[in-house]
Amino acid sequence: MQYKRVIKFQYYRVRCKRRLANGSFSEPVLYNLTDWIERVIDKQQKGIVFGKNMARIDIIKYNRITQLWGIRLLKLRDTNPPTKAKDGEASVAISLEEDEYIGEDVTMLYERSSSILMVQSNRFSLGISKIEEFINYMNMDEDTIISIDPIGNFNNRSLLENGNYKSLEVSFANLNSWEDDLENKSSLRDMISSIRRTGGYTAYVKIGLGRTKGNSLDKNTISDFIYNVIGKDNHVKRAKVKVESLAGDEGTELVDLIEEVFHDYITFELESKETLKYEDTIMRMTSKFKERKDDLYSAIKYK
Repeated sequence: MQYKRVIKFQYYRVRCKRRLANGSFSEPVLYNLTDWIERVIDKQQKGIVFGKNMARIDIIKYNRITQLWGIRLLKLRDTNPPTKAKDGEASVAISLEEDEYIGEDVTMLYERSSSILMVQSNRFSLGISKIEEFINYMNMDEDTIISIDPIGNFNNRSLLENGNYKSLEVSFANLNSWEDDLENKSSLRDMISSIRRTGGYTAYVKIGLGRTKGNSLDKNTISDFIYNVIGKDNHVKRAKVKVESLAGDEGTELVDLIEEVFHDYITFELESKETLKYEDTIMRMTSKFKERKDDLYSAIKYK
């Protein structure tokens, strides 16, 4: 029996901040992920504990024809194992040996020349923030902070970056599973921390100018929020900002920060009891990436 599995893939660029001589960190610059790959390629299929999580690098492969890297990570757990059921018999919990784990995969495709990373969305596996944490942990370099930044698909990028912010509307969910990044102080983190201090795990917040004569919400705070909220759709279910051009000649635009990130959906047809194979996933991702390449290059101004 066949079934269809529709998977979302999102597009990012890999950047980093480097420690300066005065101890502070630089502005983000592009990071060559192949440097990281060279450091960790001999650590494949070894369980790594980082923070409160455990994961491993399951597969790293380079395709000389497409010049793309394929990477599959596994989130590992040995708690709450699933059960298997057979008709006419009682269900039985899957038994794990001491060095066995339940694994949830996430597959990524990386192009060195553009530093674009295409990432599978799997809510049971590692999300982007945890992938970042895992990569930094495995990098073992306190002077470099690697980040995975979404590529926004905005029709009017200059308006979003330079306009007056009239209002911000955001809703949160699943904040019980939110984990603070103590190294990343941001307006998004501050807002979520305030909500969680009340004991709440869902919230709806709308911030506007009201009847004041102000032209814009605080630009540094809102810009920081926009930068950090993109790609956090596991916890941020709605995020819209109303922007007006400085000259007032382009009107006001409502920008959806969640939906307007470059992404694609790929439908896989699988047999019953069949899992998604790495080779099939990478092949389909490569094909979709080729279709999207011109749009992505234009968005990041890459030639």
